[in-house]
Amino acid sequence: MTTPPILVVVVPGLGRTKVDSFVTRLRQNHPEFRVELFDHRISPLSTRHKLDRVVSSLSGAIRGWAGDNSGERAQTRSVILIGHSIGGILVRAAFLEGAGFGSEPPDAQPDGWATKVDRIVLLGSPNAGYRVENFPKSWRWAVPLLSGFASFTMESVAAGAFWLADLRLRWLHAMRSLEPRRGAEPAGRPLVVQVFGDDDDLVTRKDIDDSAYMPDTVRTGVSNADHAGLVDLTDPATAPQRWSELEHAVIGAFTNAEDHTPQSPAPVHFILHGIRSSAYEGWIAQLTAALRTGSPHPSADLGPQPPQVVSLNYRFFSAIEFALPFTRRRNVHQFLDAYMATVLTHSADRFTFTGHSNGTYMMASIMRSVRSVRFRRILLAGTVLPPAFDWATLYARRQIGHFSGEDWEDGQVHTDRARIDVPVGILAAGISGLGFRDVGAAGVRGFEGPGALLTGRHDLVFPAGHGAALVDHPEYPPRMPEIARFLTAGIPCSEPQETASSGFQFASRVAQILAPIVAVAAVAAVVAAFIALLLNAGVWVAIAVVGIPLLLAYIGLRTV
Repeated sequence: MTTPPILVVVVPGLGRTKVDSFVTRLRQNHPEFRVELFDHRISPLSTRHKLDRVVSSLSGAIRGWAGDNSGERAQTRSVILIGHSIGGILVRAAFLEGAGFGSEPPDAQPDGWATKVDRIVLLGSPNAGYRVENFPKSWRWAVPLLSGFASFTMESVAAGAFWLADLRLRWLHAMRSLEPRRGAEPAGRPLVVQVFGDDDDLVTRKDIDDSAYMPDTVRTGVSNADHAGLVDLTDPATAPQRWSELEHAVIGAFTNAEDHTPQSPAPVHFILHGIRSSAYEGWIAQLTAALRTGSPHPSADLGPQPPQVVSLNYRFFSAIEFALPFTRRRNVHQFLDAYMATVLTHSADRFTFTGHSNGTYMMASIMRSVRSVRFRRILLAGTVLPPAFDWATLYARRQIGHFSGEDWEDGQVHTDRARIDVPVGILAAGISGLGFRDVGAAGVRGFEGPGALLTGRHDLVFPAGHGAALVDHPEYPPRMPEIARFLTAGIPCSEPQETASSGFQFASRVAQILAPIVAVAAVAAVVAAFIALLLNAGVWVAIAVVGIPLLLAYIGLRTV
């Protein structure tokens, strides 16, 4: 028996769906299809690591079905991938892996099957992830309660999740980088058909808005279908119309496939303040003006349109909020959301970043967690990153630099330190001493090891002060024009003129060593005092005597 020349791979959603009825109809009506149903065996409480394994397993299964492993590759003329709900997410991830856009750059050579993919049909599959408020109630309760013990599938594919953000960025990059397929030519960009149900409450038109910014991506609806019903052809009353619309998504022609919103050629400068929201009206306003209206170096990469500045004002951030890991990470997703919104309309090859204090932590957090986030140039002032921060890995992942055509060019990282910086040298050093490796005193000590060679490190520093590198000083060139020239043209900033304070650096190391001792002693003293007062003077006295100092300490920390 001759193998059908068109391989169709269907990947279902979660739980019990009627996908079998859809698969059966495909086989009955299209004998030229070889239809394979992939069983991913994912549940809402599967872990993210299983999600990664399933993607690799799906890619391997398609490779086998297409004959790449058996020497029968020529028998498969083309491939169509169809995914329902989370199956669409898996299909996208598997295609990227097969096409050479995996999560580990540099990009690999594409698999044979990936070069034959003509069409990818996404049935009720969101580009930006599922919204937690739309989850079934049982999932909304279960996942948050259990999320402290593992990273679950539903968290990984929710809107704003790091895993899905990386997939979304790689998808955008691939769809914009691949050339369109033309007739029987091998490789190229497949047609992507986003299908939504008119009555779908879980995935709506808004959830597939990314398609408006990608070429060869179209949207189409299925009448009177909720999320599960998109693949349900068991009801005789709805099956004929539903099958007609689904069949069109799989094999029909679309005249508007090339319609999309092109990327703006304007450069984008991301700016994040530290714990002081007042900086938003201070140095950030000044730098914004220098970027937009200044006189940068003649070699500046300005482009034909004025630059866009993205600066988040995430309000005042207290020292105690920064010290606690669960509040320290609170604003990271806000920055990731802003990045994702901007990459839809602009090219990441023209992104730069400037950050101070906690802003540098937010930038590093998303770059470590989302491998496809990248910036052409990065400037750090008063950074709270650890001295041993792994810049080499970010360079190896192609996260610092830009594509020039098909070639990659490494970018630049510049860091400025202050002579005496208490929030960095004492607070951040103390936090790292408590065992938190995502924070440290590089803003005082500088970066160490390989990182020192990759960050434009200099031995001299600016005068004392947490924001010293962001204000003007006598006998120094104005800071904002210099920073603007670095961001737009890569022109190095002037060298500072002061030597680092060996005494303050010693105090910083002492703070790091003493932090766990002080923390344990403080907790023990508070607990002992509370118990003693409780036993001898009663609960209200204990609350008044211990609670008031704790409240005053909290207020004091908020003003550090």
